[in-house]
Amino acid sequence: MERFVRCRHCNLPHVASVLRCPFTGKAVDPQTRLPDDGVWVPSRDALTGTLLDERYLVGANIGDGAMGTVYRAEHVNLGTEVAVKVLHSRFEAGSAAEKRFLREGHSAGRIDHPNVVRIFDVGRLPDGAPYLVMELLEGEELSASIPEGGLPPARVADLADQLLRGLEQAHAQRVVHRDIKPDNVFLALEGGVEVLKILDFSIAKDQAAEAMTRDGEVLGTPHYLAPEQAAGKPVDARVDLWASGVVLYELLTGEPPFGGDNFPQLVMAILMHSADPPSQRVRALAPEVDAFFERALAKDPDERFQTAGSMRTALLHALAACGPDTATAGGAGQDVAPAFARTQADDLHDTLID
Repeated sequence: MERFVRCRHCNLPHVASVLRCPFTGKAVDPQTRLPDDGVWVPSRDALTGTLLDERYLVGANIGDGAMGTVYRAEHVNLGTEVAVKVLHSRFEAGSAAEKRFLREGHSAGRIDHPNVVRIFDVGRLPDGAPYLVMELLEGEELSASIPEGGLPPARVADLADQLLRGLEQAHAQRVVHRDIKPDNVFLALEGGVEVLKILDFSIAKDQAAEAMTRDGEVLGTPHYLAPEQAAGKPVDARVDLWASGVVLYELLTGEPPFGGDNFPQLVMAILMHSADPPSQRVRALAPEVDAFFERALAKDPDERFQTAGSMRTALLHALAACGPDTATAGGAGQDVAPAFARTQADDLHDTLID
């Protein structure tokens, strides 16, 4: 077992042989060290069975992502199950990855909406690594639910309704996700009811706290990049609406509107080419659906829908033209129940992000 001492500078445990605090850079010598308190720090790669902050009992590893590992856990004081997401050990303290990881907690944590994953707590392991405590979801990613040829319009109407309601609330909190894609949308089962959840706010931008994307910075997943993202230009909430348009196009047709054999070709298509009308790929779609996507995927952000609320209303109207089963979200013929009770309070004014 490796020995640790608690640092006087940051009050966190470090390997006993360390000479400088990895968080402050200050010297840790016999004169500045606190007495060895025998602290043992579990490996971030083997947390099962560990009790974090005297309340989260870590269980099995249930998933690994680019930035972190997710564990099933129990809040021992409440007896409730949660998910604990821990930053991978390869990322150092103070790194850009750690900042993005913590941004996910801070951004999603203040969005209170059924269609956004709930963040309950943010903490640190004994070695200083951050972790997030979030709701435990049972279900599958949206990407696993897209069949060849696309989904029925009624099914897309229900999913779009939930996705855009969640984004509407995020934008009302001045949070721009910047990486909306099927892998970041989860179809959770809650009491037998399907609820769409927006995940992974790790590259989200807080418009209230900082300026939007700097020139030359490109973040996001290639197929879902808005033209201004692909060109490295400043972005705002309308990049989420573009990406939502790409996702909805893919849900209806089974494939994204833009493609290429490599990244440069894909970016060129996003910047220069118009998307095929979806009715060319799925004949049953009404002309109103083509008109919707012409606006949703406009190259100029000013020509797109300006709010998630207005986009949601327009799409549901367009899909209703495809037949009576799509007149309302979650209409007849669906295999899933409506996600949650909608009230007039859900239809509050759209929030315009300039």
